[in-house]
Amino acid sequence: MSRRNVFGLMVIFLIWSCSRFKGIVGVGSLYYGEALTKSLLYYEAQRSGKLPHNQRVLWRGDSALNDGSTSQVNLVGGYYDAGDNLKLGFPMAFTITMLSWSTIEFRNHLKAKNELIHALQAIKWGTDYLIKAHPQADVLYGEIGDCDSDHSCWQRPEDMTTPRTVFRIDDQHPGSDLAAETTAALAAASISFRWARPRYSSLLLSNAEQLFKFASSHPGIYQNSIPEAGKVYPSSGSRFDFDRYGLVPRSSPRQADLILTALPALKPMRPPLPKPKSPNPSHPYPPDADDPPHPPPTRPSPSPPCLPPGDTTPPPPRMPTSPPHSPALKPRRR
Repeated sequence: MSRRNVFGLMVIFLIWSCSRFKGIVGVGSLYYGEALTKSLLYYEAQRSGKLPHNQRVLWRGDSALNDGSTSQVNLVGGYYDAGDNLKLGFPMAFTITMLSWSTIEFRNHLKAKNELIHALQAIKWGTDYLIKAHPQADVLYGEIGDCDSDHSCWQRPEDMTTPRTVFRIDDQHPGSDLAAETTAALAAASISFRWARPRYSSLLLSNAEQLFKFASSHPGIYQNSIPEAGKVYPSSGSRFDFDRYGLVPRSSPRQADLILTALPALKPMRPPLPKPKSPNPSHPYPPDADDPPHPPPTRPSPSPPCLPPGDTTPPPPRMPTSPPHSPALKPRRR
């Protein structure tokens, strides 16, 4: 499981902890609220594409602005996986599903901690990309980048020189697991945005329905169509019943199994389409009036280039960095 997937589970745990132990003497010293804030901030550090004006991680810059251009499709955006420069649809969809359900189950607690807006922004950054990755009913792009070259070259995303190869599944190269996992993400996110932005919620739901049909009618394990992704995130085909729904619930289900309940539940709750009340119709939620506008992100000094082919000299190690504005955690009280 990648670090980003672990953070998705951690966000849910931290929200539960903040609500569960509220008011218990001494528990406040554990700084669950601060940990929740920094867990959501992590996703902003993982962003790919053109960064927004309200980007809080200012040491990041725009990157991978030509993703998908070799296939004449716009695949700019989304999240990088863990510490790599790869964009992988399978773990990304799982992450968006977990984040979406956290806003559904713990919406009031997130709002009380002033983190609901940041959670929704993190979800939308991922779902905007997943919609782009689904340009046709039976097409879903599942990976951008080359695993081997990316793992052998540790570069900042802003300076990467590794190939941005695109991989997809379609009716001739199926992947029910990838399509179903993405369905789960879009269906769950549709619930998250149902009240904040009904039109965007309906767009997510319509894409989820298309992908559900695609997964049901074109069975197959996605790494057979995208062997490159199977090197890092293979899927266990035994968990999926391709003859019935594209998948089947288990006692310990994958997040993709949620679509068996998410889609039927969403059908009767599909919201009407009133005129958007947001001050900016392009956004799924009103902007936070208390947040001052942020200056454009400053571009740090470039990282060393990768080795040319045939050069066996190891590159200099990449030193970990941390955002300069992030304060250190206070010591735990006894």
